[in-house]
Amino acid sequence: MTEFPYSEAKLCDRIGIPIKPLRDRHLLVDLHWKKVRGEVALSSAGVKRLWRALAERPAAFDLADCLIDAPYKKNGAASEAIPLGDTFSPIPIVATVWRICPNPMVILAIDEHRARLSVWVGRNENYTIGMKIKIVPKLDKPGFWRMAGPGPQRRYTPDEWDRRMKAGFKG
Repeated sequence: MTEFPYSEAKLCDRIGIPIKPLRDRHLLVDLHWKKVRGEVALSSAGVKRLWRALAERPAAFDLADCLIDAPYKKNGAASEAIPLGDTFSPIPIVATVWRICPNPMVILAIDEHRARLSVWVGRNENYTIGMKIKIVPKLDKPGFWRMAGPGPQRRYTPDEWDRRMKAGFKG
C-alpha cells in the first residue's frame, strides 16, 4: 500500500465540497498531503483529519472510490501503475544542517517540522551550519538518512588555497 493513496480531486467530487480551504487550515505538507505528478495525494491520517474537520459528513462513505489509480504513460502508451513513494525511489526532503558531529561521517539536520535527523555523509568537513540539503532515508541503516545527490565541493581555507596554488595544484 502506498503512503499517500487517496486523490484529493476524487474526494472533492465524492463529498461535493472543496477541500483546499480545509487542507490549507488543518493539514501539514509531507505529513498529511503532498503533490505527486501534478495531483494532490492524501495520506490516511490526512483523510481522518479532514473527516473530523468537516461540519456535515455523509452518512455512508466508501474511500475505495478515491484511490489513486492513474497509469504511468511513457511515449503515449499506458503501462502498469507505478506506486507512489515506493522503496526504490524515495522522495527527498529538504533539511537544514544543524550540527557537525565529531564523527566525520555524520551530520545532524532539522526538517521543516523541526525534527532532528542523523544524516550519513561522505565527509562532514564540507558542510556548514545552515546549509540546505536534500536527503532520503538510508534503507540499510534504520534511523539514518543519506544525501539525495552529491555532497558539496571541498572547502579550502584561504591559507590552504594559497599554499595549493603556489604548489601548482589545479583543483
